[in-house]
Amino acid sequence: MVENAAPAHTLPLSALLAPLSAGPPTPFPAAAALLGPLAPSCPLHLALGYLESTELDDFEPSFGADRKGKGRAVNTKEGPKTKRPDRVVVVTGKREDWHTAIEDEDEDWLRDHGAKYDVLSRLRRVDVKYCPSAEHVRLLLTLLSTATDAPDPTAHLVQAPALIILWDVARLLMDDVEPDENVRAAGEADAESAGASTRPARKFRWNATIADYVDILAATKATAKHFSAMADTPTQLVVLEPSLAADASLPILVKGADVVGDVPGPQRERRVAVADAIRWVFGERAVGVVTPGLEEDGEAVGTLEAFGARARMRRTRCGRSEYAVAMPADGEGEGSGLDAGGWRWEWCL
Repeated sequence: MVENAAPAHTLPLSALLAPLSAGPPTPFPAAAALLGPLAPSCPLHLALGYLESTELDDFEPSFGADRKGKGRAVNTKEGPKTKRPDRVVVVTGKREDWHTAIEDEDEDWLRDHGAKYDVLSRLRRVDVKYCPSAEHVRLLLTLLSTATDAPDPTAHLVQAPALIILWDVARLLMDDVEPDENVRAAGEADAESAGASTRPARKFRWNATIADYVDILAATKATAKHFSAMADTPTQLVVLEPSLAADASLPILVKGADVVGDVPGPQRERRVAVADAIRWVFGERAVGVVTPGLEEDGEAVGTLEAFGARARMRRTRCGRSEYAVAMPADGEGEGSGLDAGGWRWEWCL
């Protein structure tokens, strides 16, 4: 990725969610990150929105004025462009984690449109790479290649990606813990107030450092720069971190600590805000934040503040598809029986 280069195609913030309502038109910078609760389908919607925008640009003919025809526009091109359609790469953690989150969310737009020809054809141009650990993420980003003789077949790409999306990679530096109802772990996004799917509380491992996360960002940036050199336009980067809150931080070094059994004692080392680390790698305007909240009627909402824009997102129940089998809800008494369906995220500007 060329430093401070403009993205090849405009990717608006509105592309984060399904196209159900108008969202903020503010574009993502060439390298950007969002911290806070987000729908698990966001990477898919971003990829679909980006690929759709490239198709419109690639096949839009240019017209020139025909003075003899009194200003009638005439196509000055011989035909549509013939370049290969762009592709997107999504790098995330364990396969079961993301799949389970999408299934639990059960978004109605994906159910209703995922099998349509135009959507399905774009999804086939989204390469998803799963990594079981932060070390695997760094190694994968180093090995990604379009060469047919790549040392690792899982790192082979059909062509250089136009967009690289990292989804919830910070979770690979975290452990699931039994939540304390009175305390929220530092750096953990508030799942309940944000309306995220039910999930265990998470906190950074005691031995995780800011260098562990910066190494991932640096590897991603280097990979994008490598692929940009192979194409006419720079590769765009978007990092989505639903498990991180705006105040997330990590220590510079993990010093020796008193240990009781296998549990380390309190750590008092100097800490660095994750948002500041992202700004240091990607640029001052690279970070956006989703702040969770709750409306009076109980609907889960979030406020997105990013790149000079401010918008509100709402998460509400959506019914099952016409042909879907309703799942039995847990519990007894009033409200038990069939569940209310999945969840829908939409903009409420």
